[in-house]
Amino acid sequence: MGTTSSPNHNLAINRTRSMHPTLSPAEQKVSEYILQNAMQETFLSISDLAVKAGVSEATIVRFCKKIGYSGFLEFKKAFLQERLQDYSATPPPYEEITPNDRPATVLKKIFTLMQESLNNSWEKIDTSAFESAVRQLATADMIELYAHGGSGYIAQNVVITYQRMGIRCVAVTDPFLHSVAIETTSPRDAVLGISHTGVTESVVRAMQRARERGIPAVGITNYAESPLAQNVDLLLLTSISSPIIMSDAGVSRVAQLALLDAIGVAILQARHID
Repeated sequence: MGTTSSPNHNLAINRTRSMHPTLSPAEQKVSEYILQNAMQETFLSISDLAVKAGVSEATIVRFCKKIGYSGFLEFKKAFLQERLQDYSATPPPYEEITPNDRPATVLKKIFTLMQESLNNSWEKIDTSAFESAVRQLATADMIELYAHGGSGYIAQNVVITYQRMGIRCVAVTDPFLHSVAIETTSPRDAVLGISHTGVTESVVRAMQRARERGIPAVGITNYAESPLAQNVDLLLLTSISSPIIMSDAGVSRVAQLALLDAIGVAILQARHID
């Protein structure tokens, strides 16, 4: 918890799933094979995995490095450790939903996925950055949330919650208004950019402009190397597993809401103490 600099070597399967959207088509063939067969098969060598996934050994190496491991051997060690760990005290890792799953199986898998995403996000969030973000937001006259699409719905929901808590805030969810609204934002305000992928162009540009104008900018995204992550003062990362058979929108909403709810409560506490 509180660190984002290195992979959690006990979460090889989760890292494979969360990084899936950022991989090349060939690398995605590797991740798809691993995720679909994680709990049934064990690959013995890099050549074995390459044959089963239908890719070259060089692709396997690139895949392992892309998700944060030094090479195949380190990934394999982490993968096998996760396979062998005792799940008597904790639920087993999420398994991909298949077209043949019964409704009750789908229900179990979705709940497992949501639980994993919350737990993994909790471990990934930098608590020092979280506390700094709360201090910046708590002292702002107004908090402006910039988002679009699925994240826009989250922003609108959060604004209602914050306003009921007495926190002055507004959600700007129209991408055509992002560039307009940021020009009227007061330096005494603070902005919060939300984008699961971190590539929503209008949100990124608004955060860039906020920093140029000296306005505190906080970002929430799932990807540390995304444009949004590179253009905010304080970064709060979620760790969302991306299911192959369904959209990750629902999963991202759960983690984003939990993080934003925590921010709201922490702001109230900070203002009460002050």
